[in-house]
Amino acid sequence: MHSTTNVGGGVESPSGLSTLPAGERTHRPGPVLEARDVHVRFGGVHALKGVDIALTPGRVHALLGENGAGKSTLINCIAGALTPTAGQLRVDGAPVELRSPADAAAHGISVIHQELELAAALPVAENVMIGRLPLRLTGVVDRAELLRRAREALRDIGPHIDVRARAGDLEVADQQLVEIAKALGHGGTRVLVMDEPTAALPPAQIERLLDLVRRIAARGVAVLYVSHRLDEVLAIADEISVLRDGRLVRHCERTEATHRSIVADIVGHLPEPVDRAAPDAGGEIVLETEGFAAGVVEELSARVRTGEVVGFFGLLGAGQQTLAEALFGLCPAAARRFSMLGATSVPGSPRRAIAAGVGFVPADRKAGGLALGLSLTENYLLGASRRGRFGVVAPRREHDRARAALRAARVAMRSVTQCAKELSGGNQQKIVLARWMDRPDTRFLLLTEPTRGVDVGAKTEIHRDLRAWVRAEGTARAAALFSADPEETASVCDRVYVLAKGRVVAELTGSEITEAALTAAALEAPLTDDGTSTALTDEDHGDDAA
Repeated sequence: MHSTTNVGGGVESPSGLSTLPAGERTHRPGPVLEARDVHVRFGGVHALKGVDIALTPGRVHALLGENGAGKSTLINCIAGALTPTAGQLRVDGAPVELRSPADAAAHGISVIHQELELAAALPVAENVMIGRLPLRLTGVVDRAELLRRAREALRDIGPHIDVRARAGDLEVADQQLVEIAKALGHGGTRVLVMDEPTAALPPAQIERLLDLVRRIAARGVAVLYVSHRLDEVLAIADEISVLRDGRLVRHCERTEATHRSIVADIVGHLPEPVDRAAPDAGGEIVLETEGFAAGVVEELSARVRTGEVVGFFGLLGAGQQTLAEALFGLCPAAARRFSMLGATSVPGSPRRAIAAGVGFVPADRKAGGLALGLSLTENYLLGASRRGRFGVVAPRREHDRARAALRAARVAMRSVTQCAKELSGGNQQKIVLARWMDRPDTRFLLLTEPTRGVDVGAKTEIHRDLRAWVRAEGTARAAALFSADPEETASVCDRVYVLAKGRVVAELTGSEITEAALTAAALEAPLTDDGTSTALTDEDHGDDAA
């Protein structure tokens, strides 16, 4: 672990997100909140092992680490939801005991969790002012004052939001803004903890949120920013702390960090180079289509061969999600010519796609990939034949089968009988992938945003497992990745079709596949002489992906 205090000039991240010049946030008052030598034990599990962290007014402090590294445990300590086993929390240098979220709020600490906590059926105004509704002398809510205060709370955050609208009817990005307004609305917030605030946001709305975070910090609020998206961290953070296995393994100024060094700190080693298959290496054709149309997708022609991972990349709304769903029979489609695993017509239902040997990993694993209230065994075996001898289900045999498979997939679990909702996002996704990869009849796997909300370490393992599954000796398999994430697409794909407005605008292979080239093609913007997009400016952009 090393610590530095030098703050340099502003930089831009690999996605082109602009950072505030560091000189604009150079005032360094003492920390408002500190964790000193904090330990947390859950029975025999040592979740936090002597963690130190200091949050300073006016600065954004990024907290990174794999799922299970201890980030959520530390957040819960700061939020008053969990009491440290040992160590101290300090506010303005004085020791404090935060025994409840109310204690934390009393000290000016607000937490915005990854899973938004809005009352979807209530208007925005009630959500923003919840717990502090203005009352008349008669005890009745003063509606006019409520609306006025809610609008004031949203004035600098989301002035376009109708405070009378139902919170559940808003776009996710606007729901996030309402959460922020709720956290800051009482005026006493000194520390704002943001846990994966952009996980569900489209790229176009991420910069707006990051700009808001900068403005919040500029007001003198100490921001703890938790994210798996390293381009955001390099765009927004003043300093970075990395947890691994419950320990603080690095603390540094943002200007001392690079994408590669952060990944190495998080997972304990440098990222592996991408081993791409040669284009058209003679594999059997798994998918071939001409004039494919479904929803926004028009006149799409593409080919996928065994032994390769082919990407369909585009900005959100470009059509890659619709294409994946159509190939799995989830929405109607037509084509002038179509062939997939021997079938010459587009599958009319998921049942027909599965019967042909197609597997599907949905973008929202919680809504479409898992039954969160069921056990890991039941989730692993979803859709599989569960008949034992004489047609009788054998629970012990099923548990043994699931346990062996999920251990092989490196799922961190207590028992195969525990509920899927208890696992981290990365481990949940490994179950979805293992379910399809272990089926002997799966030959073509469709994956939509397969590592959304997944930490760097789990993402690396998922990519490695996917390549190994596709290239396993004696098999004839292929995979298609449908994504709006240029980093992931560049990290795992052998070839990429780039979509814009439902049409293929470019096909990239081999060393052509970089984050810069993908983004440039999707935006239909040219590359500069050094291989970066005119929409991007980081000179190292392509190095991390190639």
